[in-house]
Amino acid sequence: MDQQVLQSLAGNPAAPEDVLVRLCRDRHLAGMVGVREGELPDAVVDAIADHHDPALITSLSRRGSVSATKARRLAEHPVAAVRQAWLGAPRQQLVGDRYLTIVELERLLGMPRSELARHQDPVIRAAAARCWFGPSTEAHRALLTDPDPTVRTAAVSRRHPQVPVDLQPEFLRNPVTRPVLARYAQLTDQQSRALAEDPDPEVRGGLAHHPALPPATRELLFTDPDEMVQVTIMQHPSLAEEERTRRYDLCRAAAAAGDEVAEMVVEFFDLFGPDWLRTAPLERRLAYLDSPFAAFREVVAWSRDLPPEAYARLDADPVHRVRSAAAKRPDAPPALVERILREHGDSRKSRWRWTDHPNFPTEVLHTYADHPDERVRSYAPRDPNLPPETLARLATDASAVVRRAVAAGPGSPAEILTVLLTDPEPSVAAQAAANPRLSVTSMRSLLDRAGLP
Repeated sequence: MDQQVLQSLAGNPAAPEDVLVRLCRDRHLAGMVGVREGELPDAVVDAIADHHDPALITSLSRRGSVSATKARRLAEHPVAAVRQAWLGAPRQQLVGDRYLTIVELERLLGMPRSELARHQDPVIRAAAARCWFGPSTEAHRALLTDPDPTVRTAAVSRRHPQVPVDLQPEFLRNPVTRPVLARYAQLTDQQSRALAEDPDPEVRGGLAHHPALPPATRELLFTDPDEMVQVTIMQHPSLAEEERTRRYDLCRAAAAAGDEVAEMVVEFFDLFGPDWLRTAPLERRLAYLDSPFAAFREVVAWSRDLPPEAYARLDADPVHRVRSAAAKRPDAPPALVERILREHGDSRKSRWRWTDHPNFPTEVLHTYADHPDERVRSYAPRDPNLPPETLARLATDASAVVRRAVAAGPGSPAEILTVLLTDPEPSVAAQAAANPRLSVTSMRSLLDRAGLP
């Protein structure tokens, strides 16, 4: 049996306790079960712990999926590897996991953020500094002046408040925090030039975001060897549109002549819009509705406070990603949302789907079932009320894309899902195994065929 099918079953939200326990007989599948959302039954935790694998125990701690009773038993587990992994997991997360939120950190250690920031252990203070975005001025300054250098460094981030002026020199000297400080620190012309010549492209890239750059520094950045530094400075808010266009045209000419860096500058300039425009006042954002650069128009299209006439223009933009960004606003016309799905489909880079849009007209989905395009046809099973006979027909479609959509369908009956478990395309069978409408009997039969006791 394809391992992908069993992995999908491990993530099925409707899988009962006995199925999860049997899956845990396999060490790899136990890891998949261990990262399920929510609290796991104690018997499942026991089955995972039976592998005596520290990585699995640490994963259980990270997910917060163990009951208080079972947590105490793991802390007293007779096998040293299990016991040590459980007791050491929180500290391991603090050192290595930079994606904890301050709320998760509070829950993990059982104390409020204000106490975490003053904790006697510098590892915990550093974790608080790293995770706590938007601390009070007093708390932030205390972390920035902490006696431990790892805490001070952790308190500097693009998402943190700016470092006060009197503390900026220290963090500019630190190569780890210099890229962040280069974005806004008070700089002399000499300091600005030194940063523009720094060997680290992240420092030069940070400097390219600085709102106040001397002309000589800006000229250096226009010829920087790193393409993203050039893109950032060419998108700088202080640049007049005529000058921006001139610089862009020079890059295009250089790219046409074979300059590889210029080729990448042109490509990235068109893909990534400027961050400063996202938070600019409405009047300034509206000034870019007619920008010759799609990346600028796309940033404006993500705004959710534009007047109706602005949205009307963006809805008719010649570039799909601009229209798409505007159409994701909650009050987009249903016909527009449906047309974008039908003509362009969902983005492969996001789990969000156009049928999730609050204004998507779900009543049209059944009309897709006979569409000649397999991609459009695959949207029909998203209709939870699609007739069983239509689903049965689509489940035998020549296209695996369509069959996979049936396997994921919210209205697909258990009988059809059972059949799709044996589909020759592994991704179709895996999708059927993940569907919560799959019968428990079919789940157990899968485990029987896989030889899991």
